[in-house]
Amino acid sequence: MAEMTTENTQMLSKIATRFVCISDNHDSYDFTLPDGDILLHAGDITKNGTATEIETFLNWLKTLNQYRLKIVIVGNHESKRFYSKKRYKILPLPIEQLKNDKSLVTDYGIVYLQDQTFQDPVTGWKFYGSGLLSEYYKNPEELRRHWSKIPIDTDILLTHGPPHSILDISSNT
Repeated sequence: MAEMTTENTQMLSKIATRFVCISDNHDSYDFTLPDGDILLHAGDITKNGTATEIETFLNWLKTLNQYRLKIVIVGNHESKRFYSKKRYKILPLPIEQLKNDKSLVTDYGIVYLQDQTFQDPVTGWKFYGSGLLSEYYKNPEELRRHWSKIPIDTDILLTHGPPHSILDISSNT
């Protein structure tokens, strides 16, 4: 029989985690989510990037008690570059409340990632989240530099864009 080491225990914890993954709800909440341990939201939480929409999203997340953690990134609908390109005049976007309100993590298990890592202290899973969208970057080297910052020991990469070579070609790259 194998000896139970800290490493083995961490692997068992990781295996026993149920993730629920969503994105692109665009300020719509008329759907039911399955139970799970961790909710992953891959962006486009709003339709127009307004403070009211972000507040509605946060209030909705706070009600999702079936998830111990809710890990969130932004998508193009929360991106200044998206709205600049579309010539909307609602800048700057109110996403700062996700970044700055520490009670979201402590009181509600809501973790906002923007080009950073989070390690779940319970399971040991290492997440890296980035809402960067390659279609808004003209220089491929800029993209390579950005993506090279992802730690090699990342277990779960949360992005708003598609995987490499899967519908990832844009007119700018």
